[in-house]
Amino acid sequence: MAEPRQSSLGVDDPALRALLDEAWSAQLQRHPVWASRIGDRTHAHRLPDLSHDAHLQALDEAEDRIARAEQLDLSEPTDELTRELLVHGLEGFVREGRTCRSWTWVVGAQDNPVSRTAELPKLHDLGTDDGREAFHARLEQLPAWVDEQVSNLTIGLRTGRVADAESLARVVDLVDRELARPRDERPLAATPHAQQLLAERIDPALQRYRDLLAHQLAPAAPPPGLTHAPDGAACYAARIRQHTGSDLDPDDVHRTGLQELRRIAEEIAPLGEELFGLSRVTEIGAHLRSSPELHFATADEIRATATATLQRAQSAVPSVFARLPTAPCEVRPIPAHIAPFTYIAYYQPVDASGVGAYCVNTHAPTTRPRWDAEALAFHESVPGHHLQLALARELSIPAFRRHRYETAYCEGWALYAERLADELQLYSGALDRLGMHSFDAWRAARLVVDTGIHHRGWSRERAVAFLADHTLLAPNNVDNEVNRYIGWPGQALAYKLGQLEVLALRDEARSARGARFDLAAFHTAVLEAGPLPLPILRRRVQRWLHSAA
Repeated sequence: MAEPRQSSLGVDDPALRALLDEAWSAQLQRHPVWASRIGDRTHAHRLPDLSHDAHLQALDEAEDRIARAEQLDLSEPTDELTRELLVHGLEGFVREGRTCRSWTWVVGAQDNPVSRTAELPKLHDLGTDDGREAFHARLEQLPAWVDEQVSNLTIGLRTGRVADAESLARVVDLVDRELARPRDERPLAATPHAQQLLAERIDPALQRYRDLLAHQLAPAAPPPGLTHAPDGAACYAARIRQHTGSDLDPDDVHRTGLQELRRIAEEIAPLGEELFGLSRVTEIGAHLRSSPELHFATADEIRATATATLQRAQSAVPSVFARLPTAPCEVRPIPAHIAPFTYIAYYQPVDASGVGAYCVNTHAPTTRPRWDAEALAFHESVPGHHLQLALARELSIPAFRRHRYETAYCEGWALYAERLADELQLYSGALDRLGMHSFDAWRAARLVVDTGIHHRGWSRERAVAFLADHTLLAPNNVDNEVNRYIGWPGQALAYKLGQLEVLALRDEARSARGARFDLAAFHTAVLEAGPLPLPILRRRVQRWLHSAA
């Protein structure tokens, strides 16, 4: 019998295997840079087709695969789960794509030609002829690729879909800084031929992109939020389902956020009294932000703290996990050209090198708080994103499930991990535990701010003020975060909603099993099938409970 393909690993039904093989091949072809990142070199010489027609064709193909998947007559429960996950993902993609047309208007710190191409040299072995040839082939396509984005954004302008003014201004600034850098210091300037292409063809395309944003889109920019966009309510509903796996009422989500903020404020108060003699969140936040000694002094200090925290977590987690990933995790600074415009940190999944990365922002280190550095590391690395995502990559399940990013599951797990680290006594002291509660408040505030912006019509200023008043975040983090919520509707809801579901399931399991409750076994039940929509996760954990009764 032939070795099963990675795209259909663990699948019994031949028709489902064929459909998965086809869908995975199409995904690699549609996302060739992502394919290179995960180690597939089939399309290493290509950039993605970002044309308007290509987006529409992808939606048509997805609808066709949904129809064929639903017609399959399956007998194995594992095959049924795989089919359900395939359909769920495709349906979310189609609903969001048909309703939001995001490719015609989204512009942000990560969604622009500079940020999206900075990693290209790292994806090729430039010491070999084949590696250089593939890298140069991609750079040759780059001007047309940028122009496709110009065309898409022009379509958005014609149809009334335009990013907000702040997002546009930030990306204009980002592109201006990149064009002003000495060419031999630019990320793409990895070979002499690359430098020539930058000068002759790529930079003029970037200038065209920049001028569109500054001179055509900016004058037409609406206030932030989907309440000001065509089909905004339907788009927000599609985004909520895409990121949470469920159809939720934005007003209910808003109220949940306010309730969680009140609860967390009661947890913050005693720590504030212990540390500073202050109990109100606004007072504690003002003290933290105005205390230089509670901020880092250098980028090296930030990296050292991140590394030490990761190492401490790695030593502790075997006590509450039956299986851990074999892939290592390392700390990396966020690239300097992106750092001023982006988040405090993010996780970069295991790539072709076999390593996952906790990427931390070391830009302007004196603005980076010490109090939340440990919670941040636990979220992004271990027991958070790296543990969960790297472990998923090692499961014997179809490729699309191993590489699946189910937002509420993945982000909910990482927020759960911040609290789990406290149970494992991994925080260094009261200040670091205060940071954990601050991060919990941050994710609760996201429920309020995201729905406020995209459902209730909040201004950017109101969102910034709310986040500053109800969390202990540093001002630069507050500013960048609000801009993120504006440009990425619905995504910010996933963290707290996912965490609440994992905690609820754990409480149910502890209540049902009593003294026989085993935390490692619960973690296995949550992690063993890879990322899942929350309703499917609940069903699987409850089935595990009944089988273990």
